[in-house]
Amino acid sequence: MMPISQSGVIATHEFELDGEYTEFNVSFDFDYYPEIVGFVGGAPENCYPSEPEDWEFANIKVQVADNLWLPLDDEKEVEEALENAMRNALEMLNEP
Repeated sequence: MMPISQSGVIATHEFELDGEYTEFNVSFDFDYYPEIVGFVGGAPENCYPSEPEDWEFANIKVQVADNLWLPLDDEKEVEEALENAMRNALEMLNEP
């Protein structure tokens, strides 16, 4: 199945720096692979297993000043913000 892809999604994430919390914008691209519901019935050659939804993030950058974005190599630091922003972008793509 072809992924749903989007580039330049912006999320806001709260980071802790020196004991204080501050928010930064995070920009990223994603490929989203929707869940595939399996099929069991009929001839064996027509059956296939279920596959869970999956996604990949790429080109993750943090905005540190106006028009200055730095690459972020550690996705784990912002994983929740990325997933939430991806799901919001997917909802907007599915709106009529």
